[in-house]
Amino acid sequence: MIMEYPDWRDAQSLCKKFTMLKMDTTFTCTKTKRFDIEKATANGSFHVAIAPIFQLSQIFGVFPLGNVMARLPSGYKFRWWHPACLVSSLAIFGGYAVSVFSLLRHLQHLNAINIAEAFFFGLCASITVMMKKIAERWQMITTIWYETEEVFLHQPFTNAFLTRRIRTMAAGMLLLAFVEHLLCVVNNIVNLKTEATYCNWTIADPFEHYALKVFVSTFKYMPYSLPLAIFNEYIILSMTYAWNFIDILLILVSIGIQSRFDQLNKYLAERIKKKQPTDESFWEGIRVLYASLSELVETLNEHISHLVLVSFGNDMYFICLQIMNASQRVPLIINKVYFVYSFLYLILRTALMFWYCSVVHEASYGPCSLLMRVPSEQYGEELQRVEMYAKRGASLTGLGTFHVSRKIFLTVAGTILTYELVVLSYRRANPDVMGLQNNHGIPQNTGSPGFHNWKLSIRAFFEAKGNVLEKEAPSERAENRNARISIIWIPLEDL
Repeated sequence: MIMEYPDWRDAQSLCKKFTMLKMDTTFTCTKTKRFDIEKATANGSFHVAIAPIFQLSQIFGVFPLGNVMARLPSGYKFRWWHPACLVSSLAIFGGYAVSVFSLLRHLQHLNAINIAEAFFFGLCASITVMMKKIAERWQMITTIWYETEEVFLHQPFTNAFLTRRIRTMAAGMLLLAFVEHLLCVVNNIVNLKTEATYCNWTIADPFEHYALKVFVSTFKYMPYSLPLAIFNEYIILSMTYAWNFIDILLILVSIGIQSRFDQLNKYLAERIKKKQPTDESFWEGIRVLYASLSELVETLNEHISHLVLVSFGNDMYFICLQIMNASQRVPLIINKVYFVYSFLYLILRTALMFWYCSVVHEASYGPCSLLMRVPSEQYGEELQRVEMYAKRGASLTGLGTFHVSRKIFLTVAGTILTYELVVLSYRRANPDVMGLQNNHGIPQNTGSPGFHNWKLSIRAFFEAKGNVLEKEAPSERAENRNARISIIWIPLEDL
């Protein structure tokens, strides 16, 4: 499909109109192919920088775009029968299936705590669907993106080191997410081992025992089998990756846009600082570039603004859920380490997502302060147009309901703090209620919230055991041991 763009967006038109580039003798504007493979590779175009992250995502069924490592947007191929697309469809089916099973299991006693499992899987499956839709349009998005940023890949603009920034950020966030999920698995294994040791169980197949405990919702309605257990484990990994990736993608997109605004602002600042003369053609070039970047932000809002809204709601929900779960009394060190790490990671990821999205808004206002330093004799019609565009700014939005800026960053932080104070007040006023919740296996997992609703309340078990043993004669303890275990553990399995 041949796409038509406004004349000012065309890469060659930008090169011709942007006459300030001709002032720099190190830059020569020649007619070349619209997409130059060597330039795209060497100069760090956004679509080249982010390609390895998308390739990794396809292992988990996220962002199923064919030939994603192509150096040119024209090389991308989205096909419904592509293996990556089929894997994505399988992950989506599995995520929705587990969500339905969880709802059925908790239907009679549904509350704000045990609905977390169904909400998590349903939300992550929906995120995977959204990523699939974006992958379908990614060729068009990156075509516009590269045509806009092509001018910024040359002198006189400074190198933004975009590839290094994007891949370093992605690697750091994915590493933190991997550690969080690893702690989650270790936490569950230790809990199961503690239960089996105290109850003196002989476990013939540890993996089957683990699967039956972890995948309670699935195996309550389906017979156990090894392939189904492996499939459930893959679904957990896939949904957890999607849950993390939505924030990571927004961070990387924001870095890509912000870096181009920063390059424009730095060039303007240098010209003004050196008091180099400017004319109408110079400011016309600045206006064209600023307008192209603003238009790129609007294009992204058309295609990813729903991701912004979902990401904000998702992070707020699970932060509030973890604040509620903070009232739990956990008996083992690994439980405490896991809870603290997962909670801090969730807050860090949310804060980074909010911050980088808001930085786009701040960077777009950069020319406003710079234009105030321009001598009055250089003011003209084109400079006034640049000032008008800069005052309007550009920002990512959540389906048009809000613009992401530092104001909303502080508003969200204040809302979370208010919720924490309310929970603390309620906890002090109702200590018995909060204590009762602790004896019913509340999920405390942020890596994949809620999918371990069988979470063992070992401390409640030990406390109940101790209270009964103190009132029993030694001869009665062995006789009533199994009865006590059944009374304590059966409700946990029915959660």
